[in-house]
Amino acid sequence: MITKPALLLYAFVALDGTPEATRRGWHRLSELWSAARTLGAITEPSLGESAPAHLPDLATDGGGFRVVASARRGTPGRTRSMFVFTEHGVAGLIAAVSADRDGFEGWNDLADSWSALAQPHTDLLGTTAVLVGLSSDPNGVDRIGATSRQISSVFGGLEHVSQEGSGPGGATLWRFTPALGPTQVYALAAPESAEDLVDAWAWATDGRQGLMPFTRYCLNLHRAGRQLSIYRALRPAAKLVADTDEASGILLRELGREGRHGLDTAALVAADERMRLDQLAKPGLVWRVTRILEMAETVRTLRGNARRHQLSEPSGMFADDDMELSRFVDTLEREVVFLEAVNRRIEAVHTAAVSAITIAMERRRERVTLMQTSLLGALLMALAAIQSFQYTAPIDDRAKGPLIGTLSAAAFALPFLVVRWSGMVTHRDPYQWADLLAAGLFGGTLGWLATTILWTVTTRGVAPFWSTATASAIGAAFVAWLTWQLLRQRRPVSSSSG
Repeated sequence: MITKPALLLYAFVALDGTPEATRRGWHRLSELWSAARTLGAITEPSLGESAPAHLPDLATDGGGFRVVASARRGTPGRTRSMFVFTEHGVAGLIAAVSADRDGFEGWNDLADSWSALAQPHTDLLGTTAVLVGLSSDPNGVDRIGATSRQISSVFGGLEHVSQEGSGPGGATLWRFTPALGPTQVYALAAPESAEDLVDAWAWATDGRQGLMPFTRYCLNLHRAGRQLSIYRALRPAAKLVADTDEASGILLRELGREGRHGLDTAALVAADERMRLDQLAKPGLVWRVTRILEMAETVRTLRGNARRHQLSEPSGMFADDDMELSRFVDTLEREVVFLEAVNRRIEAVHTAAVSAITIAMERRRERVTLMQTSLLGALLMALAAIQSFQYTAPIDDRAKGPLIGTLSAAAFALPFLVVRWSGMVTHRDPYQWADLLAAGLFGGTLGWLATTILWTVTTRGVAPFWSTATASAIGAAFVAWLTWQLLRQRRPVSSSSG
């Protein structure tokens, strides 16, 4: 015979996620509060807090434990009370509902009326339903467990899952759901003499504010379960490694490809950049390693918290939970070791690419320096010869100005052409504005020179301003457009991994 059959309901929400997720979770908690308030006539204020019809619009997490709303039964009958709390990034609804009649029928009444409130929801960390029954017969505890198995299915319990653990004062606890699932369903049976101990372990006790040990234990399991669901939703590590190896393979092929003019540094830099960005992006290798390290530390902390809220050394169900949490931590740590080994391989490829690029660029700088030295030497030799022989070029005075402008523009554009040709500045580098300026100046002065020569040869006169301005504008626009097209054609296209 069950005396004082009751139902404990826990519903938890994370407040440390995105603002939208926090808003949705708090809204769901408010819906549960309103439903429980109506269903159980839990309308009277208690614990010095108000009992509003709806919770405030936004949760306020001040750090430590804080009761936001609290209510108790407003009609005659057995105990029915609940409260909503916030604490360190978590909010929750804790409710205790006693049936109005004894026996297994009381549990049936609670299951018929309250089971909908214990269903899992994507906006919650998790929900816990605990069927509590006391027995005046010490031998009746096991019979309570057998009966609770049937009723637990209404709350989401599974017939083939049953774990047993010891509670306070000779109580026995059964669980009918996986430990890290979004819903936990328990049955707690105890002798009548242990009623106060059961309340102090799983519900509340006079003079003590905060969550009781078993409530905190369930909260830690739910938080670990959320980490497990996040981990399972990640891209498979094998797919991540395959994509990373593909990117490093492209880089290795570029390292092994050397044409007549040496390494294609632009393609090599593009392949290395793609590999590095793929690693740092959200689904990438570096992001995955840091995320798994954070997750492993979180689960280790939750495991330690769960151990502190057990009655004694883990045994039975509690030992199984500890082993499952430890297996989860081991899985995360093994993945970190594996991914860090892959990362070291990638770093070796990146180091080889950087070394090859550095050597290639150094060689090109040496060639540019040699070319600059040769060009300057030739110019100096030509100037010395012109001065020594007093040579004067037979150029019409009207063409000297445009010719000087064209040569000056060519001298301005030559360094940009040299660094582009040599590869010291790749076609991915943002220097197009300087290239276009140099091209425009050269094209404009070339148009000026061309119209001057044309008017000198055909009319023996000076080119009018409109002709010079038109030819300069056309020349500047054409050469700048041609340069832009060449830069676009030679700019490597960066692809991303799937």
